Amino acid sequence: MLYKAGITRRQATGVLAIFALLVLGSAFVPFARAQASVVATVTVGASPGAIAYDSAKGELFVTNFDSDTVSVISDQTNTVSANVSVGKGPDGVAYDPSIGEIFVSNTRAANGSDISTVSVISDSTNKVIATIAIPDYVDGVAGIVYDSAKDEMFVITGSSADVSVISDRTNQIIENQEVDFNAQYAAYDSSKGELFLSGYAQGSVYVMSDSTYESVANVAIGSGTFGIGYDPVKGEIFVADQHSNTVSVVSDSTNAVIANVTVGSDPFDVAYDSAKGDVFVADSGSNTVSVISDDNDSVVATVNVGTSPNGVGMAYDSGKGELFITNAGGFLSTTPGNVTVISDGSAPTSSTSSPVTSSTAVGVTSSPASTSTSSSPSYSSASSTTSSSGGSLLISWSYVGMVAINAAVFIMVGGFVATKRRNARRGDGPYPYRCGT
Repeated sequence: MLYKAGITRRQATGVLAIFALLVLGSAFVPFARAQASVVATVTVGASPGAIAYDSAKGELFVTNFDSDTVSVISDQTNTVSANVSVGKGPDGVAYDPSIGEIFVSNTRAANGSDISTVSVISDSTNKVIATIAIPDYVDGVAGIVYDSAKDEMFVITGSSADVSVISDRTNQIIENQEVDFNAQYAAYDSSKGELFLSGYAQGSVYVMSDSTYESVANVAIGSGTFGIGYDPVKGEIFVADQHSNTVSVVSDSTNAVIANVTVGSDPFDVAYDSAKGDVFVADSGSNTVSVISDDNDSVVATVNVGTSPNGVGMAYDSGKGELFITNAGGFLSTTPGNVTVISDGSAPTSSTSSPVTSSTAVGVTSSPASTSTSSSPSYSSASSTTSSSGGSLLISWSYVGMVAINAAVFIMVGGFVATKRRNARRGDGPYPYRCGT
């Protein structure tokens, strides 16, 4: 049967088939976009801890607590290009983009004195160009954080319950503030000009103004607070709580907890992914990294990594779309640790998945156990599917929307064709049907 409207049964069937293919094809769109996966493992010094990303050089600076060194990793090759000798027990590290320097807080006092230090490394020479004394804080200096608005470094002195402020122009201490808070970790909130301090067994987060150096608020969290990270897009602070295996989300506008997200065992630290709007959490007890979406404050993926991931300031490499996280495997050790490199899937990748590689640090002898793996790292998600190559891909809300839109169009076209056929058969349409062969 033919229709004067110009639609034959074969043509109608073809139209329906095309839209059906659109719907089915859209179902595979999200699976073409790779998600978080381990792409490399880099061997560094003993007991690696803190890590900072140098955006100008495309390098990562890793403190090796028991080697008294800082390893420099190129993000182009995922290999160590230099090892820089610093003070005793380097613990914290922060990058100053305004002058191209890296500040390293050294926990242990040198030669039995009561003076801890901060080493300043030039990223153009990878050499120490200054050493700043932090008096009266023997075994007390812990984390360090850069204040981009003030061009200052805030040194967290841990058990001494003080914060020392260093000018990056003079490399001099310009303020010593007693905070009465045993902090080990800190994050800078650029929109508010505030520092958020956390410390194990403190049960709260201390909020400090960078203009007055005075306390702004004390936010109750939990008894096992550790690492802390800032999400500038949402204006939120993410705080790891080891005792409850959760990450608390704090609004910087209200200084109140707005969500608690359950993650892996013993969450140690967090890092913000500016490309994806995700927060990565190092679960040191389960040897995993949990990925939290800042859209709904829920875990969207879990990535298996090395032993005891505990990067004190995990670093996100915005140039490569990768997260670098240290795996200490225990402190007070002479065995080299390593850094796991995780791709967040935001950077263009080839159709062939990248193999997991391992590289050896300059001047470090690796044992076979430190460079080999028994199985490939894996990625899992409650809303993901595993590909034949072992990787996994996440279904996003944009995918659901696309399928819904295509399905609606499919139904509308189907209804239109059915109506034309019905009208033609009745003879009440604009073009009465005629018989034909």
